[in-house]
Amino acid sequence: MAILKGIRVLDNAIMKIMRTIGSVGVFVMTISIILQILSRLVGQSFPWTEELARYIMIWLCFLATAFLFNDPSYGGHIRVDVLVSLFPKYISGPIEFLMNVCVSIFALIGSMWGFQLAMSSMDHFSTALHLPIGVVYLSFPVSMALIVFFSIRKVLEWAFKSKSVSEEK
Repeated sequence: MAILKGIRVLDNAIMKIMRTIGSVGVFVMTISIILQILSRLVGQSFPWTEELARYIMIWLCFLATAFLFNDPSYGGHIRVDVLVSLFPKYISGPIEFLMNVCVSIFALIGSMWGFQLAMSSMDHFSTALHLPIGVVYLSFPVSMALIVFFSIRKVLEWAFKSKSVSEEK
């Protein structure tokens, strides 16, 4: 149980960091877009503002994917749970467990593949910001690694909950 408590503390810290990154990202993106609009009005646009807003949007979209996977109170991810609804309630828990294991495996593969792609793209640079493109590509494996962590937490919570229920009987 101490492991699960530690994982929950880490989970809460990660979610708080993601909220902060999201807020700062939306703010910087908004300022960048406003600056681009105002600079066009005076006849001299900044090429980096549009690129900055685009890259921030890419990062925010992938981080939001992990955030919503972990916290369904914000609306969560769309998922088809027709299969779960076909079975009796007592089987829905193991199906949820299996779905989280499958998500973990898929996200782990995606994270490893995405990291390789990002690292191989570090020698290519963006036009205006001269930022390595691999930094933008890192948004995918980071998001997938977060999903792996969150899905493993869900699997462990289910396993500990099942264990405590069976011990009570």
